[in-house]
Order: sequence, then structure tokens, then C-alpha cells
Amino acid sequence: MSTAGRELAGILMPRICVVCQRRDATAEHLCHHCRQTVMPQLLHPERAESWAPSLPFIPGTDRPLPVVATGQYTRELARMILAFKDHSRTGLHRLLAPALARSMLVARDLVWDAVAQQYGTSATQLPVVAVPIPSSAASWRRRGFDPLDTLVTRAPVPGIIRQRQFLRHRWRLNARTSHAGRTAAQRVTAAERKFWVRRGIAQQLTGYPVMIVDDVLTTGATLAGATRVLEAAGWEVLAAAVIATVEKHSHDDLS
Repeated sequence: MSTAGRELAGILMPRICVVCQRRDATAEHLCHHCRQTVMPQLLHPERAESWAPSLPFIPGTDRPLPVVATGQYTRELARMILAFKDHSRTGLHRLLAPALARSMLVARDLVWDAVAQQYGTSATQLPVVAVPIPSSAASWRRRGFDPLDTLVTRAPVPGIIRQRQFLRHRWRLNARTSHAGRTAAQRVTAAERKFWVRRGIAQQLTGYPVMIVDDVLTTGATLAGATRVLEAAGWEVLAAAVIATVEKHSHDDLS
């Protein structure tokens, strides 16, 4: 499309910024001001496990599963993630996928360090299997795609093998989706019951360490449930990567 054509399209069909609702957003669905506000939040991944009380412990230790988050779940980042997932603002992958890749890169190094400490040998040539938390069938039907798998696909990281086929979301009639009102233990058990493993596919990569990937870390119950299922199938989960983490004081407000 020519420059004049793009300008005319912008007048007739303006893009709305998903954060502030201004009518001058780019293909990334953000206006210039909001992009400048958001980008610094997505550049510096940090450890996030201290925010999540329901995370599983590393076997044989009192340390929780290491989790790396690119940023805090701020108002801007929350609106971006929800717009991408639930409102077909797929152009946001241009920002969210690189952000997730930064977290995955740091988490990969944590996995390699854990393997080296455990076996006393360098692990930098050992592939790490990245397992995205799968969408439910109902979410697939509503959205028409799997948002997290889309981001992981667009976030290639050296040394990581993406594998979305063997951790599956269990279909349940009238399944409850909210964790509100549940104890920490009940949240983990409910999350565990959501998933199952396609063992035939999983056996193809047996022996490789695993990193779980999700979009937002809240209490850690989903990661704990997925870890239980994967470990029961013989996998060793050594880290997780997310885009954003919710601060501890906000957990009670989540539904």
C-alpha cells in the first residue's frame, strides 16, 4: 500500500491504542506515547518466584521453582496482554513475543546452571524443552487461536525446543475457571487436574530438562499443577518463564 493509501486508511479505519484508547495507534496497537511508556517495562527480565506462594519446591530443597518475568503486571501491560488474548489485537505479538523471548533466554541459562550443578558437567549444548501452558478447548473456540503458543512460536531462542503437543488441557463439562475462594493447596490441585500428558509424544524428548512457559504469574498454582503432571510423566521441570508477574499484595484481588 502506498503512503497516501496508508494515510487514507488511517483516517477511515483508525487503529485504537489498547492502553489509552487514542485513535492514532500503529500496527502494534499502541500510540507513540504508550509505546514509550511500555517498552522500558519489557527490557529487563528479573526473577519472580518470591511473588508466588503456590510455586512447587525444587525436589530435595526448600527453594521454589525459579521463574523469570520480563516485567510487572502493570495497567499498560495488562491491557496489552488481554487485548492480544481476547480481542484479536494480534499485532501486539511484535512487542510481546520478544519480551517473552527475553524471559525464556534467562530461564534457559538457569536450567543449564541447574543441570551443571546437579551432574557436574557443562550443559550449554543440552536442549531445553519449552512447554507452553495450553489453552482450553473453550478458549480455542472463543479466540480461534492459542495466544501463548503463538507468542512462543514467534520467540525463537537458541538452545530451546518448543513442544506444545504433549501437555494438553483436559476437557471438563462446566469446569470452574476462577480460583477465587480457594486455598493455595486447592488452587494447585485444581490446576493439576486441568492437564494431561500425551505420553507417546513426550517420550520422543525424554531426558531433556523442561522449562514451562506462561503469560502471567499470579500465585504460581498453574505452574505448580503443570509441574506435577510433567514430573509424574518422568520429566524434570527446572524453571519457568512468563511475560509478567503480579505483585504479592494483588493476589487476593484476582479471580
